[in-house]
Amino acid sequence: MRLTRELAIRRSDKPNPRYYAQRTVDMVSARLWLLEDVPIDDVITMLEVRRRFEIPSAFCSARAREIAATAQRMIAHRKIA
Repeated sequence: MRLTRELAIRRSDKPNPRYYAQRTVDMVSARLWLLEDVPIDDVITMLEVRRRFEIPSAFCSARAREIAATAQRMIAHRKIA
């Protein structure tokens, strides 16, 4: 993904720029999808599919669930504040 590569290049100060870029892009995507009322299970699936060739499947699933849950909490926190 072009955006992920560009972000990784710009954040070479990070210990793992590629991981940082992937996580940032996935977090933003998850938040946008949830704000568009996409069901969380679908968000998890889309995140898994996006990274299925880049991350081992066992870790990919857990990571997708964690990102979706974090995005959901961020949205809920913002509505309360």
